[in-house]
Amino acid sequence: MALRIAHLSFSASGGAGTVATRLAATQRALGHDAEVLSSITGTLHTTPLAKPRHTLAAGLDQYVVKAPDFHAPVSLYRNRLSDLASSDVADADVIHLHWPHGLIDPDELTTIAGNRMVVWTLHDMAALTGGCHYSLGCEGFTSGCEGCPAVRAPWKKAITRSQQRTAEALAAVPHLRLASPSQWLATEASRSQSVKGHDVHVIPNPLPPNLTEPMAQKDAKTQLGIPQDHTVFMVSASNLDDPVKAARVALEAFGEASSGGLRATLLVVGQGGPAQTIPNVRPLGYLRGDQMTTALSASDYLVVPSLAENQPLAISEAQAMGVSLIARDATGLPEHTVYDDDAKLFSHPSELRDLFDTLAKASRSASSRQKLMAVARERFDPATAATRYLELYSQ
Repeated sequence: MALRIAHLSFSASGGAGTVATRLAATQRALGHDAEVLSSITGTLHTTPLAKPRHTLAAGLDQYVVKAPDFHAPVSLYRNRLSDLASSDVADADVIHLHWPHGLIDPDELTTIAGNRMVVWTLHDMAALTGGCHYSLGCEGFTSGCEGCPAVRAPWKKAITRSQQRTAEALAAVPHLRLASPSQWLATEASRSQSVKGHDVHVIPNPLPPNLTEPMAQKDAKTQLGIPQDHTVFMVSASNLDDPVKAARVALEAFGEASSGGLRATLLVVGQGGPAQTIPNVRPLGYLRGDQMTTALSASDYLVVPSLAENQPLAISEAQAMGVSLIARDATGLPEHTVYDDDAKLFSHPSELRDLFDTLAKASRSASSRQKLMAVARERFDPATAATRYLELYSQ
């Protein structure tokens, strides 16, 4: 029987919105009526006037509520906003939440859900905590978020109440299933005061339904003007100045390594980033479609120095093009190295500098690229992810 599935995410872009869009498209191809409902198509940063109330709330959370020395985002006032009416999902058989913050007030979730199946894919730690999207080592979410270090003093009790509200809202939904793209986040969820007691199903995020094939690496290097004997590294983030993404760590480590005459190029993909010039660093800006295919085809390694990640699409998409991973040994990142024979982990920036130096002296084989590409495309297959969610809906 065909299901009517409503995927809900505040934005249709970003990691969560992209996953929602890919799942909906694949589920439609499988014969179901799936759609994505969102408040905006971009971000509040790029289109602040699209949702003025949400922009104001996000600004309060960032510049008034959040402690200045805490790097991850916090959503307190934004969580109290709602942009969705029950009538918007009246015909849905299944409600699938992705990033509902600002789209659904937790207190309204029970009313909107009714007696229907609700699946919430956890794309970060926001459902587990009282407000922060990554706890960055804080264990407070396991015991009530008291004395929260992520916010200034006047809002610490509000964070505790916020986690309690989430716990009560989820407990009141009669048919709730939780999913996580990573085992790391599923384990963290089992320790959280707000979602503890709910089973969390691990389902990897899907690749694009129609993923292209990579170019020959030598052709991609030629197109980008990269010497053929260079090992090519890439660092990528939509916002290179995001402190959680920590792109500057990769840039500084590469700069230190390149002072010794490194035969390597670092491609920098995304908006922002430091203004200083570093030898053999190529800022490419924001890339789409064929441009990103060319950059990935030229690359040997994707460097991910993030302080916290769940299961980033950038990694699975790079690996599906044969690009291996260098990542910080933290949160969900090590899970991407299990099936990647050439992957490397680091804990300290000095270790990353040494990896740049070592890996630039060796070349990856074409067979290793092909093997990784095949494994990643099977592991993150969109039809497999969509089918696993369909099975979850019926439980």
